[in-house]
Amino acid sequence: MAIEDRSSGLYLTQGGKWTKQPNYFDIEAINTTSARLGPEIVDHVEADTILALHAAGAGAFGILVWPAIRPSAGASSGYVIAEPTASNEAGITGEIPSVAAGASAATEAAVAAALAEPLPPPPPPISETRPSFAAPTPAAKGLSLRYALLIANGIAVLIIAMFLFRGTEAAKGLVCEPTGALHGVSFAHALVSCPEVAEVDPEQTAYNDYLQCLPGKEACAQIICGDSYLSGFTNGAHSVQVKAARMESQKSCQAEEQKKIAAVDFSAFSECMRITINVCNRSQCVDRYRYKLTVEPYASSLRQAAATSANDCRYLQEESAFADFNRCVAAAACDTARCASAFTSAFPGSAHVSQVLQTAENAARTCATEHPIVQQPAPPTPAPQISSAEQATRTFIDRIYYASSSQGEADGASLSSIYAPEVNFYGSQKSNAEIMKEKIAYNQRWDTRRFYLRNDSISVACNSSGQVCRAVGQVEYDFYSSARGKRSRGMSSFDFLIANSQSNPKVISESSKVEQRY
Repeated sequence: MAIEDRSSGLYLTQGGKWTKQPNYFDIEAINTTSARLGPEIVDHVEADTILALHAAGAGAFGILVWPAIRPSAGASSGYVIAEPTASNEAGITGEIPSVAAGASAATEAAVAAALAEPLPPPPPPISETRPSFAAPTPAAKGLSLRYALLIANGIAVLIIAMFLFRGTEAAKGLVCEPTGALHGVSFAHALVSCPEVAEVDPEQTAYNDYLQCLPGKEACAQIICGDSYLSGFTNGAHSVQVKAARMESQKSCQAEEQKKIAAVDFSAFSECMRITINVCNRSQCVDRYRYKLTVEPYASSLRQAAATSANDCRYLQEESAFADFNRCVAAAACDTARCASAFTSAFPGSAHVSQVLQTAENAARTCATEHPIVQQPAPPTPAPQISSAEQATRTFIDRIYYASSSQGEADGASLSSIYAPEVNFYGSQKSNAEIMKEKIAYNQRWDTRRFYLRNDSISVACNSSGQVCRAVGQVEYDFYSSARGKRSRGMSSFDFLIANSQSNPKVISESSKVEQRY
């Protein structure tokens, strides 16, 4: 006998599986209307399942609703398949007639054949006129009704919930969002209508990311934004614009880097100008950084600083020449024309020119009054000449104060090479090493030191051989201690004795005195 699940059209097989192919079980017949079923059947059929019973070669011969049987109870307690009674026959009618007592000889023969034959071929299709169903038991009928009510109530609740939930934002999140629980479920679109999602263009997305990357970034960082786009889309739809913008960013980046380097160089140039005592020597700072500071605004600042230093230097030279003119007039009142010519030829546009000419004219009148008769003009008195020893001594004085300044120290100028092995140092005889110890301690106390020589105050006198020269004069100083935050400014006088001024000058005596504090 084959057992068919009417709801699915599948047949029970050995081992409890259901297939489309009929499988015929060997059953124990009790009589012509009843049979005993074993656990191979009862253990695999759920309660309330509507089953059709097939005999080999005879088709379906009965339908029943499977009762709630405990597993294997059919084999041990003798549950049987019996003919439907007259009391329940009317409950299930229509398709397949039930097997009743006194069934036809053909039906009995079919049952007998089902018991004897193992696995016959599939049965022929069931005719359009089907026999009536076997009527279910009252208990099975009640269970089916309860299940139907439960299912109907569940469906009703689900419909109401869907109606209330339909079109809400929560529904959109569940159905339309890619991460939603109902995203991609076909029936879920009954809850909400999701907007059409445009196809994403990866190139356009990369270009949008590039545009968002640019704002607020310096030119060098904008190059990275362009590289990020071009790494994926070298020949993309927007690659021409991105490449052009990247080139401009690269130019701006190079200009920014040059400005940063120039800023460092300009800081060094400013420090060089600040610590160079002699303004006429500041041209060396200008020459050192002229070709480094070519980027604006530093190039203009260097030119302005160079012009200022040149003007200051010319002013000092002019004042020194005017002092020389006054000394010349005092020494040779009757030769003022020569003194005036030396000044006016060097500084024709000086503010002192009118004063020089007036002084020369007055001196000439005085000379004519005091010497009215001149038999023969005296040969012109040569202008006082500065000996090479004196000039070398003046240069050495500049070297002393340059080496003593913080700029000289930074440039590696040697102080010890300025002094002789033994020196009369402020009235005491000291060795070079002792002097260096004092100098180093003093320089550490004042880490920034600047000196401004008053060249017009410097006087140099040398012995006849020029081997020993004495230099006296005045120097302005400006000291600052970064550790203590203190500053000291003023003017002092100095007195040096210098040996071998023309070959290997050395200080053999030194003294100084503070004349004024600012």
